Amino acid sequence: MTSIELLILNEQLVGSLYSIYAEKFPEEKQFWLSLAAEESTHAELLEGVRDIAEEIPNFLKQDRFSISDIELSISFIKDLIKKAENFTLLNALFMARDLENSVIEKYFFKIMSADSHFVQSTFSRIEQDTKRHREKIQELLLKYNSK
Repeated sequence: MTSIELLILNEQLVGSLYSIYAEKFPEEKQFWLSLAAEESTHAELLEGVRDIAEEIPNFLKQDRFSISDIELSISFIKDLIKKAENFTLLNALFMARDLENSVIEKYFFKIMSADSHFVQSTFSRIEQDTKRHREKIQELLLKYNSK
Protein backbone atom coordinates (compact mmCIF):
# COMPACT_ATOMS: atom_id res chain seq x y z
CA MET A 1 0.00 0.00 0.00
CA THR A 2 1.16 3.50 -0.74
CA SER A 3 1.27 6.16 1.94
CA ILE A 4 -1.84 7.80 0.46
CA GLU A 5 -3.73 4.49 0.55
CA LEU A 6 -2.69 4.09 4.18
CA LEU A 7 -3.92 7.61 4.97
CA ILE A 8 -7.25 6.74 3.33
CA LEU A 9 -7.52 3.59 5.44
CA ASN A 10 -6.62 5.60 8.55
CA GLU A 11 -9.47 8.05 7.89
CA GLN A 12 -11.92 5.22 7.16
CA LEU A 13 -11.01 3.46 10.40
CA VAL A 14 -11.40 6.63 12.46
CA GLY A 15 -14.82 7.08 10.88
CA SER A 16 -15.71 3.48 11.77
CA LEU A 17 -14.60 4.02 15.35
CA TYR A 18 -16.72 7.17 15.64
CA SER A 19 -19.71 5.30 14.19
CA ILE A 20 -19.27 2.64 16.87
CA TYR A 21 -19.17 5.37 19.51
CA ALA A 22 -22.37 6.85 18.03
CA GLU A 23 -24.19 3.56 18.65
CA LYS A 24 -22.64 3.00 22.06
CA PHE A 25 -23.32 6.51 23.36
CA PRO A 26 -26.79 7.51 22.15
CA GLU A 27 -26.72 10.65 24.30
CA GLU A 28 -24.03 11.98 21.93
CA LYS A 29 -25.00 10.06 18.80
CA GLN A 30 -25.23 13.14 16.54
CA PHE A 31 -21.83 14.38 17.72
CA TRP A 32 -20.12 11.11 16.83
CA LEU A 33 -22.03 10.72 13.55
CA SER A 34 -21.00 14.20 12.43
CA LEU A 35 -17.34 13.38 13.12
CA ALA A 36 -17.68 10.03 11.33
CA ALA A 37 -19.20 11.75 8.29
CA GLU A 38 -16.31 14.20 8.11
CA GLU A 39 -13.79 11.37 8.37
CA SER A 40 -15.55 9.71 5.45
CA THR A 41 -15.29 12.95 3.48
CA HIS A 42 -11.55 13.09 4.30
CA ALA A 43 -11.12 9.58 2.90
CA GLU A 44 -12.94 10.60 -0.29
CA LEU A 45 -10.77 13.72 -0.63
CA LEU A 46 -7.66 11.61 -0.21
CA GLU A 47 -8.91 9.23 -2.89
CA GLY A 48 -8.85 12.25 -5.21
CA VAL A 49 -5.27 12.98 -4.15
CA ARG A 50 -4.36 9.33 -4.72
CA ASP A 51 -5.77 9.47 -8.21
CA ILE A 52 -3.48 12.34 -9.18
CA ALA A 53 -0.48 11.47 -6.97
CA GLU A 54 1.19 9.31 -9.60
CA GLU A 55 1.34 12.31 -11.93
CA ILE A 56 2.99 14.58 -9.33
CA PRO A 57 6.79 14.27 -9.27
CA ASN A 58 8.17 13.14 -5.91
CA PHE A 59 4.75 13.33 -4.25
CA LEU A 60 5.06 9.87 -2.72
CA LYS A 61 8.70 10.24 -1.69
CA GLN A 62 9.42 8.24 1.44
CA ASP A 63 10.31 11.34 3.45
CA ARG A 64 7.00 13.05 2.67
CA PHE A 65 4.86 10.67 4.70
CA SER A 66 6.06 8.37 7.43
CA ILE A 67 4.56 5.01 6.49
CA SER A 68 5.57 3.60 9.88
CA ASP A 69 3.72 6.43 11.68
CA ILE A 70 0.61 5.86 9.58
CA GLU A 71 0.77 2.09 10.15
CA LEU A 72 1.19 2.68 13.89
CA SER A 73 -1.89 4.91 13.85
CA ILE A 74 -3.87 2.28 11.94
CA SER A 75 -2.85 -0.40 14.42
CA PHE A 76 -3.86 1.86 17.34
CA ILE A 77 -7.27 2.58 15.79
CA LYS A 78 -7.91 -1.12 15.12
CA ASP A 79 -7.11 -1.80 18.77
CA LEU A 80 -9.52 0.95 19.86
CA ILE A 81 -12.24 -0.56 17.68
CA LYS A 82 -11.75 -3.92 19.40
CA LYS A 83 -11.94 -2.30 22.85
CA ALA A 84 -14.69 0.22 22.09
CA GLU A 85 -17.42 -1.87 23.69
CA ASN A 86 -15.67 -1.58 27.07
CA PHE A 87 -15.20 2.20 26.97
CA THR A 88 -17.09 4.78 28.92
CA LEU A 89 -17.98 8.01 27.15
CA LEU A 90 -15.04 9.71 28.85
CA ASN A 91 -12.66 6.96 27.66
CA ALA A 92 -13.98 7.38 24.12
CA LEU A 93 -13.55 11.14 24.24
CA PHE A 94 -10.00 10.88 25.57
CA MET A 95 -9.10 8.35 22.87
CA ALA A 96 -10.70 10.47 20.15
CA ARG A 97 -8.81 13.54 21.34
CA ASP A 98 -5.55 11.58 21.29
CA LEU A 99 -6.29 10.35 17.76
CA GLU A 100 -7.00 13.82 16.44
CA ASN A 101 -3.89 15.18 18.18
CA SER A 102 -1.67 12.49 16.71
CA VAL A 103 -2.76 13.34 13.17
CA ILE A 104 -1.80 16.97 13.76
CA GLU A 105 1.45 16.21 15.60
CA LYS A 106 2.69 13.74 12.99
CA TYR A 107 2.08 16.23 10.15
CA PHE A 108 0.23 13.61 8.09
CA PHE A 109 -1.11 16.44 5.94
CA LYS A 110 1.93 18.67 5.62
CA ILE A 111 1.63 20.97 2.63
CA MET A 112 4.60 21.43 0.33
CA SER A 113 5.06 24.56 -1.77
CA ALA A 114 5.23 22.47 -4.95
CA ASP A 115 1.85 20.84 -4.26
CA SER A 116 -0.94 21.52 -6.71
CA HIS A 117 -3.77 23.79 -5.61
CA PHE A 118 -6.02 20.72 -5.26
CA VAL A 119 -3.57 18.94 -2.92
CA GLN A 120 -2.96 22.10 -0.90
CA SER A 121 -6.66 22.79 -0.46
CA THR A 122 -7.40 19.13 0.37
CA PHE A 123 -4.67 18.91 2.99
CA SER A 124 -5.56 22.30 4.41
CA ARG A 125 -9.22 21.31 4.75
CA ILE A 126 -8.37 18.01 6.46
CA GLU A 127 -5.99 19.77 8.85
CA GLN A 128 -8.56 22.46 9.72
CA ASP A 129 -11.30 19.84 10.19
CA THR A 130 -8.98 17.81 12.41
CA LYS A 131 -8.23 20.83 14.59
CA ARG A 132 -11.95 21.57 14.82
CA HIS A 133 -12.64 17.94 15.76
CA ARG A 134 -10.08 18.23 18.53
CA GLU A 135 -11.75 21.42 19.84
CA LYS A 136 -15.24 19.88 19.73
CA ILE A 137 -14.00 16.76 21.53
CA GLN A 138 -12.26 18.91 24.14
CA GLU A 139 -15.49 20.87 24.74
CA LEU A 140 -17.42 17.64 25.28
CA LEU A 141 -14.67 16.30 27.51
CA LEU A 142 -14.95 19.39 29.71
CA LYS A 143 -18.73 18.99 29.84
CA TYR A 144 -18.61 15.34 30.96
CA ASN A 145 -15.43 15.55 33.01
CA SER A 146 -16.95 18.27 35.24
CA LYS A 147 -19.97 16.11 36.14
